[in-house]
Amino acid sequence: MLLAERDRLNEYFAAIPPMTVLAVQDTTDLDLTGKRVSGKIGSLNYAHRKGYYVHNHLLFDTKGIGLGLFDQDMWSRQAEYFGQNRSLWPLEDKESHRWLRQFLSLQAFFAGFPQHTAVDICDREGDFYEMFQARSAANVHLLIRSNKDKELASGEKLWPTLAAQTAFHIYKAKIFDDKGKRHELTFRVKFCAVTILANYRAGRDQPEQSNPVGLSGVLVEQVSPLQAWQKKPVVWRLLTTLPVESFEQALQIVGFYIRRWRIEEFHYVLKQGCRIEDSQLKEPQSLENAITFYSLLAWKVLNLRYGASELSSAPIEDFGFSAKDFFVLATFLNHTGRAKIDPCKPCPGVGEFAKYVKLLATASKSKGPPGVKSLWIGLEKLYFLAKAFEAITLSKNLCVL
Repeated sequence: MLLAERDRLNEYFAAIPPMTVLAVQDTTDLDLTGKRVSGKIGSLNYAHRKGYYVHNHLLFDTKGIGLGLFDQDMWSRQAEYFGQNRSLWPLEDKESHRWLRQFLSLQAFFAGFPQHTAVDICDREGDFYEMFQARSAANVHLLIRSNKDKELASGEKLWPTLAAQTAFHIYKAKIFDDKGKRHELTFRVKFCAVTILANYRAGRDQPEQSNPVGLSGVLVEQVSPLQAWQKKPVVWRLLTTLPVESFEQALQIVGFYIRRWRIEEFHYVLKQGCRIEDSQLKEPQSLENAITFYSLLAWKVLNLRYGASELSSAPIEDFGFSAKDFFVLATFLNHTGRAKIDPCKPCPGVGEFAKYVKLLATASKSKGPPGVKSLWIGLEKLYFLAKAFEAITLSKNLCVL
């Protein structure tokens, strides 16, 4: 399934004009304790807590529209993992190596598309020297939120150096809280060029490659009063391989990082939409296949929900759907009497398409934007309807579209 998705992405990037792609990495855990498969898989953060860690790598455009699932890693921890001093392990043996492995894969992929620019966005877990040191493709960049202070070639520390810069402007932006609600906050933005030194592990394991790396640092500090949902003000220390020489460039970096929340929404859709943690599949391989299948469906649910709420008049093709999808959907809804739609006319927009998908899940014509669960059920049905349509069309040698 992932190979087919990669083939689709290859065709997509070969066909479109040059663009900036935001690649976002992050990990979620799937707790399967007590499920049928739990005796055959490893553990999460505790030995008795069974499940999978799933590391996803999603692609978006700068508007936040999903382009696809670039890659996915799955693993669980075995008994020997617990109780060991992992600080002595080489990077290749650590779970954090997945960030670097995924970045190298992204870099290799976009090396074949030099007309596009890709920015790999990682949260604090991806903040380690080897990530920045591994960059080699001119059109592939990193944007990572700093986790720990770093030694600079100047002899200073990263965080105090950023704090000492002049704030060029006050900036207002909407960010998400832990429950996915957006809030407008006011920030002070500072930036400067920095050169970081290799960390201890890199100096120990690959001293001949541990050279200083030049980066741009951007400090984002909340200056507006704390809101009810906040325990402390927002402070982001961002490191990027992109040039930041003006306030406008700094704001672009902040805007890119805000898009990182889209993968948090993706994980919410995966858990709350398909309820993968409720699965009672017995075999690990079957479950892993199901996780990948539902992940591919989840990004479409995420995209459709986003389009319906933010860009309702945009064409459905911008969100990964086709004229055939609309034809199958409209034909079925007409046949069942749930709606009267002309399947031979173009879909009026992604907002209307989302309403029709909702009707697949429920006959209710209640007002309001479709929710995650109804879109999930509707798209799952549409997927199987489309597959049935393809099978019937091929068997009868028809050409409907």
